[in-house]
Amino acid sequence: MKIIQTFWSSGRNPLEHSFGWPHAEYNLMSWTLSCLSLREHFDRVELYTDKRGYEVLIEKLHLPYTQVHVIYDDNLCLPQHWAYAKIKTYSLQNEPFLHIDGDMYFPKPIPQEILGAGLVAQNREIGTSYYQGMMNRVLAHPEFKLPQFIQETLDNGTMASYNMGIFGGNDIDFIHRYCQEVFAFFEANHMNDASVEYSNEECNVFFEQIFLAAIVDKEKKEVKGLISSSIIDNGYQNKDFANLRQYEGKEFFHVLGGMKGKNDNCRQLARALLRTAPETYRTICHELHQKRQPVVIADDKDSGIFHYKLHIWNCLVTWEGYDQEEIEKQELCSARYRDFTLSDDKDRFLIEKANLFSIYEIPDTWKRSDRKLLHARLGCPETFTLKRVGIVPVSHKIGYDEFYLTEDETEILSLIGHNKMTQEEIVEAITQKYWTSRTNDIGRQRLELFYKGEIARLMELGMLVARR
Repeated sequence: MKIIQTFWSSGRNPLEHSFGWPHAEYNLMSWTLSCLSLREHFDRVELYTDKRGYEVLIEKLHLPYTQVHVIYDDNLCLPQHWAYAKIKTYSLQNEPFLHIDGDMYFPKPIPQEILGAGLVAQNREIGTSYYQGMMNRVLAHPEFKLPQFIQETLDNGTMASYNMGIFGGNDIDFIHRYCQEVFAFFEANHMNDASVEYSNEECNVFFEQIFLAAIVDKEKKEVKGLISSSIIDNGYQNKDFANLRQYEGKEFFHVLGGMKGKNDNCRQLARALLRTAPETYRTICHELHQKRQPVVIADDKDSGIFHYKLHIWNCLVTWEGYDQEEIEKQELCSARYRDFTLSDDKDRFLIEKANLFSIYEIPDTWKRSDRKLLHARLGCPETFTLKRVGIVPVSHKIGYDEFYLTEDETEILSLIGHNKMTQEEIVEAITQKYWTSRTNDIGRQRLELFYKGEIARLMELGMLVARR
């Protein structure tokens, strides 16, 4: 089975534009991890792209695609109709294929029943008011010319679609018919003419996903899903699709939509790539280093946030005095925290504090407005009593990572001090402080499990490291 991917820049610089991610480097990390994971399982992984895509993904990052087709240009379609580029790629295929989006990763092989299916998608979707809102914006333009099969679908009150993070199969004739229906819709409605008012409507879900479901239902075709059950259009859960801390243990991941904006997902993406391909990770960080936004301290000098940002600035200045190799070594050790967490013999590891990190103590004098800003910045609920923030140097993002610390995590760091301890020694020492004769065995086991989880989180965040 041939695997294909489409990277269309729409004339934007991939070293500057983020394509839905918080920073451009996360987009490049995502494409890298996607390509590398597919090459683990397939001998043919081809890329359809434009000049800018070739310059970055191939010439700079050297991603191991087996063939690259530089056939698109800036004017392929309007930028808001990015799914059109994917459909163009589908239409060029004359043999069985699977098209994989650049935000999907496959740590494990794709099942054989998927590879042999006539048609493949990630899963069928059940439309709700979420997709209906998108449709209403399109249908608000009465001059839109809709195909008969789409009109019948709307008249029936259905809003079925398919998630097409993965799409393709062996039924090439059907796929060509589907593509031609989309192309005819574009031509009839002048969707690539920016002077036409409704061409500015972002309707990728409509012409890619809803069109497919309508044609499938019309022809009574069967679509094999990576997920066999249907999912409501706004029902995708981060824990099921984007929790990359479980990277080695799941069949696939799809960091779709708003999941790209979550700090934890971006952090785990960077860690997964650093574990998988440290050299490519370094290349991406190096290419983006000069394009990062600096720490901007434009707040009221009397505000708490001003002093917090100033603290970060001072940390960055201090870390610049260290050898970059030392920072990279600490970062790589942190990225390999799962060597410890997945080990059956954890007593063979010694745990110690990382060399480079900082803890910011939030003064009691902080105003509520400052605390609210910091809660939002760190992505923690406002009900959480925020007292300390951990800051560590990283090569990605803007040179540092920040996260809230719990009281128990702070206590663990204090307990370890300058020592090297096993997990059992740490848990035993800290559990003894709360052990009483009235605590039963189940209570103690829960307490131990809790502290093991806190140790694992500190490793994941880069404040503790474990070495054999």
